[in-house]
Amino acid sequence: MATLRTKLRERPYRNSGLQMHIPKAKATVIADTPELKRIAENTKIQSNVKYHEDFEKSKGKFTQVADDPETLRIKQNTKIISNIAYHGDLEKKAAMEKQREAAEIADVRDLTEKIYQISL
Repeated sequence: MATLRTKLRERPYRNSGLQMHIPKAKATVIADTPELKRIAENTKIQSNVKYHEDFEKSKGKFTQVADDPETLRIKQNTKIISNIAYHGDLEKKAAMEKQREAAEIADVRDLTEKIYQISL
């Protein structure tokens, strides 16, 4: 043991300020071998499997944000208007509104005549 310690102390590069030559790692170009292509494909498949596994696990854990009443009302009105326009009932609705208004006017006229006759 003592001899190993003395040898370590006697290293020439330690005392002289020189450093040992340690090669640095550099990137090298490696051709795509069939083995590397197979590994890359397996990695891709495994990643996809993991993604779908995580998706299936978390599928039932998230809740959708409930729509507020105003949005639901607008959605329902848009659906109704769209169906009316699609089925051609828009003209029928306009005609029915005119009849209703005419009937209301007639009812008001009849009431005013009765009130007038009663007051005489």
